[in-house]
Amino acid sequence: MKSLHSLVIVAAAAVLLGGVAVATLHGESNGEDLTTGAFPSRIPHIISLPDSSKGVDQQVTEMTADLLLPAYATIDFKNGDTGQDLFRGDGTTMQREVFYKQEPGQPKQLKWRASIAEDGVTYLNDQAFWQDGTRKRAGDRLPNGTYLIFTYFLGGTLENSKTILAADGSALYHRVLREN
Repeated sequence: MKSLHSLVIVAAAAVLLGGVAVATLHGESNGEDLTTGAFPSRIPHIISLPDSSKGVDQQVTEMTADLLLPAYATIDFKNGDTGQDLFRGDGTTMQREVFYKQEPGQPKQLKWRASIAEDGVTYLNDQAFWQDGTRKRAGDRLPNGTYLIFTYFLGGTLENSKTILAADGSALYHRVLREN
C-alpha cells in the first residue's frame, strides 16, 4: 500500500511540473519558436555501420549543400581497402571506386572502378587492376544491353577470359585461355 501511495505522489508531481512548464512556455513566448536552438540543425554527413556480411566497417556520406541528397560517400572495408561513391544531383550513384589498402609511404592504388547509368544501378563499364596497377578486368555495356568482360593474367597484357552476359546477368558466351 505504501508503494502505491509513493507512485501517486510521484505521478502528481510530474503532472504539476509538466503543467508549470507548459504554462511558462506559452505564457512568455510572445509567438516565438521556443525550440529554436534546442535541437541542432541537420549535419552535413551521415555515418552508416552496415552489417558485417557486406564487408564494410563504415560508410560516411557527405550531403549536398541543401542537406537533402548525398554528394559522395567514403567507405572503409573490413579488409583495409577504402572506397568512394560519387552521386548525381538527383541522388543516384554515378561512380564507384575501390582502392587497395594503402601501405605506408606508398601512393593510393586503384583496385576497381565502375561507371553507373542514370538509374543508379546498371553498370555502364568497370575496370579492375592488379596491385601493381596493371589491368585485371575490363567490362563494357554494349548497345544491345549485353555486358562484355575481358579478364587478364597478372601483368595485364595476356587475355585470360572473355565473357558476354545478357542484360539479366546470364552467361551467353564464355571463353578461357591459358597463359601459355
